[in-house]
Amino acid sequence: MKFSNFLQPFWWAHELYHVGLGLDDHYGDGKNDVNSEYGLGWWTMMTPNGGDLSAWEKWMAGFITDSQVHCLSATAANTRWITPSSVKTKEKKLIVIPLSQTKGIIIESIRPAGLYYKIPKESNGVLVYVADLEIFGHGLGLKLVLPTNRNPNLPPFFLSQATLRQGESVITNGVKISILESGNFGDVIKVEKTP
Repeated sequence: MKFSNFLQPFWWAHELYHVGLGLDDHYGDGKNDVNSEYGLGWWTMMTPNGGDLSAWEKWMAGFITDSQVHCLSATAANTRWITPSSVKTKEKKLIVIPLSQTKGIIIESIRPAGLYYKIPKESNGVLVYVADLEIFGHGLGLKLVLPTNRNPNLPPFFLSQATLRQGESVITNGVKISILESGNFGDVIKVEKTP
């Protein structure tokens, strides 16, 4: 059957977000290879695996309000708490670190809730990615910052191990992001400029 994907409700929602909100796919070049342009892997509803929209997409769509976003400097040290992006709450859900007028680091907390209800325990943690609005092309513009201490190609889906856990950190664009505390409440994250 042609377009048999449309037998699944996920694909209807995915395609309607293309048309209704103008969201693009975020799976990079589609090669599913960490040595190429992998985008957000298979995280979010705008990739082949499904799940929820990213917190960035929710903010752009108005599902997360400006009051739920920490906007932090890339040059000053800050520690902030964010709640899981799929949990219904009025608390902060997103950290944005502007790097320029068109580029920023995005940080969100992932737990099994909402449309991420099937996320395994191994995938709980913090997703860090860079949004670059000057990168054009289908599937491009958002890219995960991967932890270096584990194989991101482990099941259950491509880059499912990309989340940071308590005690871990990554460095991107001269900014170090460290996870100080984690739990069902979300994550406490430290952001600081690298020397």
